[in-house]
Amino acid sequence: MLEKYFLRPPTPQDRQAVFDLQIRCDFRDAGFADSDIEDLDYDWGRINLARDAWLAINGKGELKGYAAVLPWYEHGCRLVIYDDLCCLNPCATLTFRCIIFYKFNQT
Repeated sequence: MLEKYFLRPPTPQDRQAVFDLQIRCDFRDAGFADSDIEDLDYDWGRINLARDAWLAINGKGELKGYAAVLPWYEHGCRLVIYDDLCCLNPCATLTFRCIIFYKFNQT
């Protein structure tokens, strides 16, 4: 589970670490880099980081997950999740996604 992880909102200082995580996930999921830093900057400019985004940090202080509720078209929103958790603990990814989905539904 996520006993060895904690969630916190991202700050602008986390920008590069989040982007690096996105690239790792792109290679894992698609086989190539499919994200760019300008998209992350654009997304972060449209949300309240303290309320609409979360980082999963392991006990060593390493970023292992990122999720955000992003605006979608005029009146909707979408939940994006990037995670490195499955590499260390097969249950952690599902747990992280469930927690973030719960938080998403609370907003």
